[in-house]
Amino acid sequence: MRLAAFVLVVLGALSGAEACAHESLVGRTAARHEGDSAALSPGAPPAPSAADPAPAPLPPCVVSRVATPATTDRHGELLAGDDLERSLLTIADKMSEADAESLEHALARDPTDIDARTRLLVFYSPVRSYDTRGFPHLLWFIDHCPAAPVLGTVTGTNYEAFGALVGGAPTYADLKARWFDAVDRHRDSTAVMTHAAVFIIIREPALAAELYERAALVDPLAPALLARAAHAYYLDSYRGDRIAGAAKALDAYERALALTTDATERWSLLIRVAPVAVEAHAYDKARSYASAVLDDASAHRHDSGYGDALHQGHLALGEIALAAGDLSRAKAELLAAADTPGSPVLGSFGPSEGATRAW
Repeated sequence: MRLAAFVLVVLGALSGAEACAHESLVGRTAARHEGDSAALSPGAPPAPSAADPAPAPLPPCVVSRVATPATTDRHGELLAGDDLERSLLTIADKMSEADAESLEHALARDPTDIDARTRLLVFYSPVRSYDTRGFPHLLWFIDHCPAAPVLGTVTGTNYEAFGALVGGAPTYADLKARWFDAVDRHRDSTAVMTHAAVFIIIREPALAAELYERAALVDPLAPALLARAAHAYYLDSYRGDRIAGAAKALDAYERALALTTDATERWSLLIRVAPVAVEAHAYDKARSYASAVLDDASAHRHDSGYGDALHQGHLALGEIALAAGDLSRAKAELLAAADTPGSPVLGSFGPSEGATRAW
């Protein structure tokens, strides 16, 4: 079983109370892709309607002033995702308690000092320490600057897990309510919707998928938003009907593929799509996607995803052969899937069950 599946099984055993205040956040009807309309799940922030007031403008605090080459791109803006996380953790690791105290004093003088808050949020983060002093900064960001890039990193989500162990810390329900208030205030911000989805995705992947879908309506030419929705649908499939959930994920991935023109980005996306197509029992599509991954792999031999591509491509073909009752082909593909130089993904999560059932 994949590590993600294990995590979701464990989280699925959590009490219903931790599923949070759905009743207080009942959603209205939202327009979906392809012109369909459907009610948002209970707990989703209300979708915009013609009668709603204009969304609040985002405050001028989206970009931190943290100024180091490791943290900024050529435009001077903070990098996103893993690059930002690594850069901020590097900065925080060099900080001392005296540095933190100095930054706290700076915030007392100017509460809108995003540079100071960003550094302190990461310095206190459960990713590197266990310090409750970070909670006020996290709450301030959600309430006043929910599009801040730091909230899209692991730092912005691990506080909740740590908070469950600390008396008096904000609960998941508290933080979720704040996030959905932010989404309601900034209904045209894909960053705010994405950050809210990042926060809830482990506990409520279906609701996270809805947020990503809404973000994709705001920015319909952003395949990354649809790919994130697909990942959320896939995580949710472990909680119920695996085939139906995988089919939702496959649909979102295919919409992302339709918008992806860069060859390398498309190949990287196909690596994720092929196994999802297998789990959706869309075997013809899975065979096509897996073959495309393997056919183009040699052109990406120096890519960090090369080893994962070989593994996933052959594993998908092995699953297809197994479903067709061709055990000999399934075993051959499994052996080919094992003949991989490895990848960051495989190194972190290991191989999936896949065609091992053929043995």
